[in-house]
Amino acid sequence: MELEGYGDISASSAIASIQASKDVFFNRVLFGLNIPDVGWVTAQNLARHFENVDRLMAATQEDILEVEGIGPERAEAIAEWFSDKANRKLVEELRSLGLRFEIGDELKPVEGPLTGNTYVITGTLEAFSRDQAAAELEAKGAKVGNSVSGKTTGLIVGEEPGNSKLTKARKLEVPLLTEEDLVQLLHG
Repeated sequence: MELEGYGDISASSAIASIQASKDVFFNRVLFGLNIPDVGWVTAQNLARHFENVDRLMAATQEDILEVEGIGPERAEAIAEWFSDKANRKLVEELRSLGLRFEIGDELKPVEGPLTGNTYVITGTLEAFSRDQAAAELEAKGAKVGNSVSGKTTGLIVGEEPGNSKLTKARKLEVPLLTEEDLVQLLHG
């Protein structure tokens, strides 16, 4: 197969990557779209809330605001990204190549010892990447958010934490947890 602008080796590599991408979960595909202000946790929350890309593309800024961890500025950026014709075309092209744009069982909430608890992670952790820590918490039934609220069970604080999350947690009297506390939660 020939792809315009690619040599034979790069075209083969691109095709192989696209084939492998067909098995990637919806939240990872969303994350890979490079939508402004959409990191791993936000992509996961968007995927869970809307369940498929068609509902997400049709969502208003107000609809997006209902997603856990999303404030007005982020909601506006996401709505603007999906309203752009070039981005909508990209989504349709990727869908036509077979990428997953709907959730499967992998994003259905898990029941576990941390069910009903919501954690936020700030700063750099030593033993985990933030994505790994979030995945392990979710595997135990917890929700992981991007921003501290009155519903937050605990703020996990690593090295060089974000000042706004710390300030808000203290103001709302949300417990501050260390990485050691995180390990206890996961392996307790």
